[in-house]
Parts: sequence; structure tokens; C-alpha cells
Amino acid sequence: MSKKINYKLLNSQEEYFYFWLEELYDKGFISRIEPEQTSFILNNPLSIGYNKNKTKLKTVIAPLKLIKERSYTPDFIFEFTNKAKDIFYFTENSNKQVFPFINKDNKTYVDTKGEYTKHYSSSITFGDRQAMMWDRNSIYVQIVKPYIKEGKNCLFEQTFTPKKVVNKEVYLKDIPNKNIKKGDSKIKYKIRTLDEYLEYV
Repeated sequence: MSKKINYKLLNSQEEYFYFWLEELYDKGFISRIEPEQTSFILNNPLSIGYNKNKTKLKTVIAPLKLIKERSYTPDFIFEFTNKAKDIFYFTENSNKQVFPFINKDNKTYVDTKGEYTKHYSSSITFGDRQAMMWDRNSIYVQIVKPYIKEGKNCLFEQTFTPKKVVNKEVYLKDIPNKNIKKGDSKIKYKIRTLDEYLEYV
């Protein structure tokens, strides 16, 4: 099944996470990356009828929406292979928690976040959406912070940094007052390749 996705990546976190998925797909740890984004209904709408007519000659009842139907779209949906068990996803008895929960449909649902998004409206409301996804659809959506250049326990620091990210996260020109040269890496944590991470675990 092709890993090519048919939707636009909205920011660098989504792009970089997709690079992470690509490497795992190519190495046989992921069997499928959903090529189309899927939206899920979170609630039932509520409407009442009201008299829309402004004259006394005719009564016209029209619906008045009190609560709109709302939906949520995960950033990524993908499936791990058995090869990834206890390396990239874990059982209940393991103390490792990269992707601690696999849904009943064997899919992992991810919402990517950056380092400074906790005050954004989408981040503030995510907890409610996450709870509604579980309550209505029995789907657990995990928050993932793929990349933070200082590390701070981001996904790439915990596991491996995709080659494409290593190549992109470099300075494009010299910054003499900071002793930075063109081509120097912006990444501050210790970089591990996928092969190095597999030896580590």
C-alpha cells in the first residue's frame, strides 16, 4: 500500500512527523499511512422549530440550530506492524510510552503539536475533542510533539531523528557573532539515526 498522502501538511511539525513515519514505513515498522484525512463526528446537533412568518396570514415553521454538529480530523492515522511491538508501541506492562495505546482497529491516531502551542485555541480545546472522540467513536487520539530543537523529550529525541529533518535543520548562512557557520546543525540534542535507535532499544 502506497505511503503517499493526498493532503497538505500544514506546518513543519506535521511535515517532520511524516518524515518519521516514512522511515518506519520503508523499514517495515509501519504497514500503512492513511492517504486521505478522515473526519469524525463528535456530537449530535440540536434544532428546534420556530415561527419564521412575520404576518398573521400564514405560519411558517423553520428550524433553528441551537447546537451545530462538530467534527474532528486527526493529523495522521497509521498502522504499526508486529515488528514495531515493544520498539515503537508497547504493551500494558511496559514502562516505555512512545505510543502506549493502539486502538481496536489496529490504528494509531495522532494530533501533532509544537513546543509553543499550549495557549493556542486548538490546543486548549483538544482535551475536549480527545474525550469526545473516545466517548463517541472509541478512538484514542494521542498528542505528539515530533521536534523541538533543544530536545525537551520530544519524539525525535526519544526515538530517532529522520534523515530529512537532519538535512533541513541547518543554518543557511554564517552568523559570526554566534560562531555559527553555514551548514551547522540547529539541533541541540544528541541525534540518533533509526539504526542507532534500534541498537539502543
